[in-house]
Amino acid sequence: MKDRTKLNLWIAAIITAFALVLLTGCATTVGQGSRLLPWNWFHPNANARLVKAETRVDAAEDKTVHAAHVETYKAGLALAVAADSPAVVTARRTLGNGNGLLSQVAPLTATEDAEARQLIGDLLSASAERVARAEKQQAAVEGENARISRELSAAAASLNTATGKLAAANAANAEAAAKYRRIWFWIYAVAGGWVLLQVLSGLARFYPGLAPIAHLAGSIAAPAVQAAYTRATTAVSKAIADAEKAGNGAADTIRTFIDARMDSPEQHVISSQLK
Repeated sequence: MKDRTKLNLWIAAIITAFALVLLTGCATTVGQGSRLLPWNWFHPNANARLVKAETRVDAAEDKTVHAAHVETYKAGLALAVAADSPAVVTARRTLGNGNGLLSQVAPLTATEDAEARQLIGDLLSASAERVARAEKQQAAVEGENARISRELSAAAASLNTATGKLAAANAANAEAAAKYRRIWFWIYAVAGGWVLLQVLSGLARFYPGLAPIAHLAGSIAAPAVQAAYTRATTAVSKAIADAEKAGNGAADTIRTFIDARMDSPEQHVISSQLK
């Protein structure tokens, strides 16, 4: 018995925790709704797409910066052995500044440093064989850099698309939320109006002047019952009217019988139908 009680408590705790996650928005992404809700399972997650696109852009930017650092580092190595001139000195200075900043963001590995030094040494060599080999290597690097550049452009385009889809999804969700707010407003308005009519209908039993409102409340709350009630009061009114035409006190007898069984609002309805 104790084991079953513990099991029930655990089940209740799990259900409560799950409900709290849904209600408090712990599993919710801005503007999209909780992904734990069943109706969101098969709906595209615009936030997740945006995060994925941003990650892709970040990775492509890191590759691009690193590749750029390798190329500027090669330029610095070439300038280091160039003959001095105002232009060369200025280039060394500014390029050194740039490489220093890039080293903080995308530092080169020891292997990359060695390969860059070897490549620049071969390109500036007097040996045609070494130059040819270095030119081939540099062409391959430039081809890879072009691919990295295309990858960054594609990632940026993907990010723009994801951003647009997120904006569209948020706009659609905002529109749907506004629509459902309108729906709930009218639901509450109708429910509140129905309750108000019922209260007024109850008050009509004490204040005959509210009988028309009681009739309206009955028409809204129970049209079929109200229709039957209307037919009944009409029949009674017609019976009294016919009795009055016949004379001999029959109408007074009917009134006495009816008044003993009806309250003031019902008597008021019958009286109004006799006019």
